Amino acid sequence: MLAVQAQREDSEMATLFPETEATAPAVLNVEAALERLLGHREIYLALLQTFVTNQRGDVQKLVAALEAGRSAEALRLAHSMRGAAAILGAEQLAAKAAQTEQQLRVEAAQQLDVASLLRPLDEALAEALAAAAQVLATE
Repeated sequence: MLAVQAQREDSEMATLFPETEATAPAVLNVEAALERLLGHREIYLALLQTFVTNQRGDVQKLVAALEAGRSAEALRLAHSMRGAAAILGAEQLAAKAAQTEQQLRVEAAQQLDVASLLRPLDEALAEALAAAAQVLATE
């Protein structure tokens, strides 16, 4: 009974937003994000636009914070990026931000190789921003 109900809910979600599923790049799990937002597509699109606008320079801000010795600010930026990515279904970016956050916590007192630490995060952010822009362009 429970499995049948879950399948029905998944198919209902897909029929509510078929064009989003067809156009969303694999970088964004739009279906999971819409489930978190109780199917509110307008809210998802608004959050996606805010993400594209606000997160674009976050890796550069992280670099600047680390180079200036502001580790608390760097942690906050990584944590915020992780949360925003998770809400929007940018699962790879959320994972990379979580890894970065963890490394910053563990290695706070040690000398960090900033470029090596942030390169995967920067790549994941670029992919997520491109995917978000693609979804927004189709709306």
